[in-house]
Amino acid sequence: VEKVGTKTPYINNRRAEKISQIRQELLVLKQQYKEARDEERDALSELRGILRKKLATLRRAEWHRRRGKERAKRQSAFIANPFGVTKQLLGQKRSGHLVCPKEKIDHNLHNTYSDVAWEEDLGPYRPFVEPPEPTTDFNSKEPSWKEVQEVVKAARASSAPGPSGVPYKVYKRCPRLLLRLWKILRVIWRRGRVAQQWRFAEGVWIPKEENAKNIEQFRTISLLSVEGKIFFAILSRRLTEFLLKNEYIDTAVQKGGIPKVPGCLEHTGVVTQLIREAREGKGDLAVLWLDLTNAYGSIPHKLVETALDRHHVPSKIKDLILDYYKSFKLRVTPGTVTSEWHRLEKGIITGCTIS
Repeated sequence: VEKVGTKTPYINNRRAEKISQIRQELLVLKQQYKEARDEERDALSELRGILRKKLATLRRAEWHRRRGKERAKRQSAFIANPFGVTKQLLGQKRSGHLVCPKEKIDHNLHNTYSDVAWEEDLGPYRPFVEPPEPTTDFNSKEPSWKEVQEVVKAARASSAPGPSGVPYKVYKRCPRLLLRLWKILRVIWRRGRVAQQWRFAEGVWIPKEENAKNIEQFRTISLLSVEGKIFFAILSRRLTEFLLKNEYIDTAVQKGGIPKVPGCLEHTGVVTQLIREAREGKGDLAVLWLDLTNAYGSIPHKLVETALDRHHVPSKIKDLILDYYKSFKLRVTPGTVTSEWHRLEKGIITGCTIS
């Protein structure tokens, strides 16, 4: 009886067996060559040459086979987890542990997320686009069972859970529990108010570079409730569909956040082609890369509200999103120290599916 967990022994293929056989024959011929008379050595030497050529051919074929197998294995790994494979190949080394007192952490979080003018209007002088009236209405129906299933299926099972401690894997493997969650999501959609448990996030510090120690060398990532992420993933899909069908987004320019559009790859390919053409033609080309400091974390909530108004998003959907942002709080735990709860008065929530 085969024991559970035992590995199946590796069995050589026919080519590998043939290589092993020829190597044994060469060893025998080598010994015979040493013991042979002078008139026999020419024939043995010729035979050894034939076997060596055959061995080289077989080894070359076996190398190509293994290389192709390894390439197919890497392709499968990339298709299954492109982000993880790319990060492993090209990602910078990041390591370190935050060494900082709790008071400094709270001070940093307060400066990052607080905004004294968060309830003030932006003013009439800021330039905003004026999209026309929509030709396709927003889908304001309650979340369907199919939508919930699609969101959960597409979610990564390895995603870390939020304050509730429930990961995606639970809903992936417990369809009856997912059915109960779907009924709760429909009630929340009807009432137009987000569950109180979804308004809290546990944050962790992620090092930006190797051997990071200071707080400036770290960034925060929020661990949100999976149930809320499922709910807002449905809302995000409907919002994207509404904007695309009404042509409020120019997909010739905007690539990020568009379903089934490899935005980064397309932009990188265009820039690479322009650089190649400039080199071949010995022409001049200026490429400017902008890296905005805390770009997502500095967006005023009033700007989100104004953008939703200008793009004719129904008031029910807009109020649902703003209600979520209005009383959202988070705290961060660097090791054994946990910060106080801080209200998010500006910026979008990192890790949130609606963001």
